[in-house]
Amino acid sequence: TDSGETWVFNAAAGELRIGHSGTGAVKGAELKVFANGNATLAGVLTQNSDVNAKQDVETVDQRSVLAKVMSLPIAEWSYKDAPESRHIGPMAQDFYRSFGLGNTDKGITSIDTAGVALAAIQGVQKEKNVQIEQLRAEKDGEIAALQAELRDQDERMMQLEMVIAKVLRDQPSAMEVSLTN
Repeated sequence: TDSGETWVFNAAAGELRIGHSGTGAVKGAELKVFANGNATLAGVLTQNSDVNAKQDVETVDQRSVLAKVMSLPIAEWSYKDAPESRHIGPMAQDFYRSFGLGNTDKGITSIDTAGVALAAIQGVQKEKNVQIEQLRAEKDGEIAALQAELRDQDERMMQLEMVIAKVLRDQPSAMEVSLTN
């Protein structure tokens, strides 16, 4: 180009390399696509998530998503063509069966795993809040029962004190007996 910047496309040694060089701010930007399907990107991958690009937007029940995540089998595994690299995650078929997201049961898009993870986190928070409110209600009930029992005991104590005071007024010698025993 006139600015001295160059995009380089290079296919060699089992990989396709797309790079950028020159005087611009994005020196050395590079995308590599390997013969086995793996890809690396020097930089950030931004997936389109603009509200203006979407249709049929529906809210999700986060607690329902959480329940599905909790029942989703998660395994550690390697790809057959890269046995030296280990990964953790669900199988695409299980993910698709659980959530019905994407357009195939052979792969999982990162935007769907991120969305499911965020919804599940919100589901955890909602579940925690429900449990806290249940515990609070139980404890409030227990506290109210204990307060009522304490009021009853206070009332009985006051009645006993009144009886003792009356006995002591009516029979001063009872005081001497109780002090010597």
